[in-house]
Amino acid sequence: MGIRVRSWLRGLFAAEGGFSFFRGLNGSLPALPGWAPLVLAAVLALPRFAHTTPDSAHYVALAQYFGGEVSREALQPPFAFRWALPWLASRMPVLPPDTALALCSLGSLLLAMVCIQRYLAALGFGRAEQQRGLLVMACSFPTFNYGSAVLTDSAGLLVLAAAALALATRRYLLLGVVVAGGVWVRETALIALPAVWIHLALRREFRCWPAATGITIATLAAAAGARWWFSDLHPYVWYPSWERLGANLARPVSWATVLLTLVPILILAWPGIRRRGELPPATRHVLTALAVPMIALFGWSAVAAFMSGRFAWPLYLVLVPLAAAGNAGPSARPPAAPESGGGAR
Repeated sequence: MGIRVRSWLRGLFAAEGGFSFFRGLNGSLPALPGWAPLVLAAVLALPRFAHTTPDSAHYVALAQYFGGEVSREALQPPFAFRWALPWLASRMPVLPPDTALALCSLGSLLLAMVCIQRYLAALGFGRAEQQRGLLVMACSFPTFNYGSAVLTDSAGLLVLAAAALALATRRYLLLGVVVAGGVWVRETALIALPAVWIHLALRREFRCWPAATGITIATLAAAAGARWWFSDLHPYVWYPSWERLGANLARPVSWATVLLTLVPILILAWPGIRRRGELPPATRHVLTALAVPMIALFGWSAVAAFMSGRFAWPLYLVLVPLAAAGNAGPSARPPAAPESGGGAR
């Protein structure tokens, strides 16, 4: 019995023979309409529509503040710094703030999937691989658990997906606008800054460093502006501590959300991870540039904030392409690039 189990495990994780079930499933899928994964994501996110956590009350209070219902004393950092989505929700006066925020989250999720489809195309993946990636995204635990919650995580994913698309197509002016505005949605947009620098270093595009410098200055200024606007609130700084790490590691819910977020996508992405060396260099550069700060973000959340699958969700921008690649990988063509040869635009 033990021999058979070990043989099965070796076959499961073999470079060529592993995950034949998932690859066979993808090969047998009929061509679906482009909107089908979006509908599936919406259906899977609706059972927890307007789901709340302790953080949700702070976003509701921020929406109420913009609607003139509460004073600034009701606001709490760092949630107040993420003012963009609650402001948008406050422009929907017919709906209660929590419902408006949930609708904004669901809309952000669907827009993020549109960006991810374009992102996969920019990385050189064909229609079948794009379909596989979107289905993986739609059927994931974060889509179900966070996709329509009264939180800003879906909107934060939208910002990072749009930034990843701009990075893959080397549209640095668009990237700067997305990231600078994105820090008002969620400060996780800041991880796009090291991704830009890593990408330029890997590609040796030193002539684009002035554009990266401009993006960095604009983004940091936008982040500082949000803190200045709410400077009357008590300051808030994320700092690492052993106590915070111990509390996170001792929390079963944290482990559950992290494992449910990462384990299924890692299983599906394993063949692509094993064959990452066969990807076109331009595709590897984008994925590497995104992976480094996203892994760092998750590690930082564990030692300085709150360990949760929410902080691992951005890693899907790296793992979904690898899951989409499967054993076949993308086509040999490199990601799309501006005709100017990568200059800022």
